[in-house]
Amino acid sequence: RANCHPAALRCRPRSTLYTGASRAEPLGHAGTDSPDRSEDHAQVAAPFARSGAEGLCRAIMLYLPAIVVGRFARFAIRRVRPGGGSALPGLILSKIAPKLLAKTLRSFSSGVVVVSGSAGKSTTTKMVVALARAHGLEVFTNPSTANIRQGFYSSIIEKSNIFARVKADIAILEIDESHADSISREVSPRIVTLLNVLEDQLDRFIDPALVRDSLQNVAVRATQKVLMNADD
Repeated sequence: RANCHPAALRCRPRSTLYTGASRAEPLGHAGTDSPDRSEDHAQVAAPFARSGAEGLCRAIMLYLPAIVVGRFARFAIRRVRPGGGSALPGLILSKIAPKLLAKTLRSFSSGVVVVSGSAGKSTTTKMVVALARAHGLEVFTNPSTANIRQGFYSSIIEKSNIFARVKADIAILEIDESHADSISREVSPRIVTLLNVLEDQLDRFIDPALVRDSLQNVAVRATQKVLMNADD
């Protein structure tokens, strides 16, 4: 793990996006010093890991109905409330296909980048996404209003094809600090960016120490780098 100041996350001309740490690796490349994740990928029950007619049939049976139901729910909600539909369709999809989120996040060749903390998540995530896209990476990300589990499922509904396949190289996700621990247990992030921890929403988090403990669990699951707000 690297204990770095956020300013160390930098962009180099004529290269890919780099993380600020010793022996930095391009964000669009997993690097040779990363732990072997082949065993993790081997456990993915993903029809798209198969080829030919068998994979297509499994995709149709497993995910096409779930995506259709999710998209219908989003369409119906937005007919009633324009701009809505960022949570309920994802909640429905998560009940129909509970393993779809992990399958999707494991499918990206350059892994998953997690951004979490009490404040600054949306701004940081948008900047990192903009940098990655400027360097030619296809990015799967989530809106700032959808940073909990059902929000990620809603993003899959929006970004995937009807077989629940998302075309992207990397996932860069803003994750609510109360959900980051459970999601990182399902899919180990490649890079974890931790921002400040404040006395915020005490009705949810009770004590900032609990948030710190939870985010520490996320950090230790990073397979390559940890970027921390060292000044806070």
